[in-house]
Amino acid sequence: MRTEAGLSQQALARLIGVDQATVSRIERGLQAASIGQVKKIAEACGYEVRLVRLRKRKRAA
Repeated sequence: MRTEAGLSQQALARLIGVDQATVSRIERGLQAASIGQVKKIAEACGYEVRLVRLRKRKRAA
């Protein structure tokens, strides 16, 4: 998404409030991105994000 949006790692990092090394680690699979970071990354790259609220099911008696 980042390269398709024409963003460098440094530019994306500035937009989402992390350093470039964090973006690099996320892209290389060395660090997991939080849900919040995923949302920020997607929005910075021009995607609309809709998160679904999850609820735990009640167990049948």
